[in-house]
Amino acid sequence: MDKVYLESTIPNYLASKESVLLTTLSKQASTREWWRKYSNKYELVVSEAVIDEIRMGNQTEAKKRLSFVSGAAVLVQNPKVLSLHAMYVKKFGLSRKEQVDIIHIAFAVAYGIDYLLTWNCKHINNPVIVEKMHLVNNRINEKSPLIMTPQAFLEIMKGE
Repeated sequence: MDKVYLESTIPNYLASKESVLLTTLSKQASTREWWRKYSNKYELVVSEAVIDEIRMGNQTEAKKRLSFVSGAAVLVQNPKVLSLHAMYVKKFGLSRKEQVDIIHIAFAVAYGIDYLLTWNCKHINNPVIVEKMHLVNNRINEKSPLIMTPQAFLEIMKGE
């Protein structure tokens, strides 16, 4: 069974109240549709970093976010994750904010995850970052996960 790494934006959109902003509402709807159609067809995983991120803020909301990932395997930080993260930071030339977000890619690569699902299109599902990830991973013989939004995943799977 293929594995899907749920980056913290996924439980955030799943647990949040419906937005009045159309772009946010569309992301919520796509995320919820992906969850209904595919969450039981893949092995879902999160990392310690995701758990730490979704625990922050309002505790009532944090409990909702945590409930969505309660059945997911939790990947633990290990030397390979830290090594990949350090390499990506060095090779990608990242800002401090981007460095924090890149840990999710490092987890997905270190654990051989098939898909990384995220709405973070600034620091993770960014074409420049994805291209650099592929180049680095090819050089070190590591498999790159497919990084996509729930909306893109739904579009790709439409024919199935």
